[in-house]
Amino acid sequence: MLELEGKTLLARAVDTLRSARGLQSEDGRVEVTICGERDALEGADRAILDRYPSCGPLGGIEAALNDLATRDDADWAFFIPVDMPLLSEALIEQLLAAWVIEFSKSESLGACLVEVEGRPQPLVSLIHRSALELVREALLAGRYKVVSVLQSIGACCALFDQELLSQDQATVSSSTPIRVVNSLGFQWASLIRIHLGVASEDAVQNECSFRECREQFINVNTEADLIKVATLLRHKGSNNQPEPLAR
Repeated sequence: MLELEGKTLLARAVDTLRSARGLQSEDGRVEVTICGERDALEGADRAILDRYPSCGPLGGIEAALNDLATRDDADWAFFIPVDMPLLSEALIEQLLAAWVIEFSKSESLGACLVEVEGRPQPLVSLIHRSALELVREALLAGRYKVVSVLQSIGACCALFDQELLSQDQATVSSSTPIRVVNSLGFQWASLIRIHLGVASEDAVQNECSFRECREQFINVNTEADLIKVATLLRHKGSNNQPEPLAR
């Protein structure tokens, strides 16, 4: 497995999840489970085999929700992909806080995901245990696209979009979520202004904040990706808050 700063991407993901206070139980624990076959857990608690192999990420989601259905200590499963090593516990906590607000407003919601500049990131998501049957039906029908399945469940979307931020920042306070219809027609989409919001007169700071957020969703699948991310971390003193990436 690829390594970054002396840690495998899996070990980094486990450490990030352990540090996210919003995921902790009352006793301060975060149970981290790997979806898929894995001998070396690298800090995770256990691994769950896919019950529907060769079906992509949706098979792992089904396995996790099926495991959740056998327990009575949790109703939600939070997912992140291993190949996003820049995801921070701070951003995870802010996503969870915003999603909790959305769920409190609509009992019909069964999932939340992220969209960054029009590109959905369905593997950064929070899914309720009640979604298990719809996920399983999709697998049996050969429908493996996670975004489509989350739409059928009834999902809200944390929407990161620089254009929307620029349009609204002068009139909406940084702590106020805005409701918009995103490109995929999800039931709700919230712009996470807690993270992106800055003084409207400080355009440079605003752009930097947006880029730092966007870069947390960079996928690392090749050695070239790894070099790019390692360079970002070196520029910021290896503190998981990278400099803006040239596009």
